[in-house]
Amino acid sequence: MNSRTALFSIGCTFSALWASAFVAGKVALAFTDPLSLLMARFAVAGFLMAAWALAWRGPTLLFERRLWIDGAILGVFNNALYLGLSFVGLMTVSPETTVLIVSTAPFMTMGLSALAGGPRSLRQALGAAVGFCGVYIVISQRMKGGGEDFLGLALIILGTAAFSAGTVIYRMRGQRHDPVALNGVQNLVGAAALSPFAQQPLAPFAALGEPAFFIV
Repeated sequence: MNSRTALFSIGCTFSALWASAFVAGKVALAFTDPLSLLMARFAVAGFLMAAWALAWRGPTLLFERRLWIDGAILGVFNNALYLGLSFVGLMTVSPETTVLIVSTAPFMTMGLSALAGGPRSLRQALGAAVGFCGVYIVISQRMKGGGEDFLGLALIILGTAAFSAGTVIYRMRGQRHDPVALNGVQNLVGAAALSPFAQQPLAPFAALGEPAFFIV
């Protein structure tokens, strides 16, 4: 398998997992509130990745001051705000509409990157405009049919904007860090940021006995 085929396969696998995440999340919300679910996920993932970084990279890397500063910023934007707002919105919005809105993140990222001094072109602007128009047409039709909640949609849009801002911040600050250590810190900060708002912090662990929740 050559490098281009490998990258294509990785990209397809990632896209399939990413697209199914909100469908799985909708199933999990039957067992607990969204912020408790995310807090538990972030805490477990953060501890596992931090332990991995500690074991394979050594303690010096994990306790760098810049790593924690950048990880804290990204944890708030990419974990707490993006997924926190999106999962709260997911309670009243269908998973397919949620995925559709979040799929506009590259367009938002492009715009924020241009505002931050990144590359810009007319072709990119036109592509983003066409993409946003397509999403607007689909969502407006669903709104007319009474199938989606306006507040839920607004929360998901705000979450997507936070994710786009986090992506720009990562390009500016995050690429200098070890990815495993950075993701570990991100997840731990995300869990800590959501913990005051989690209604049932132990419910996700209690629900592990349910087959559907365990699969999710």
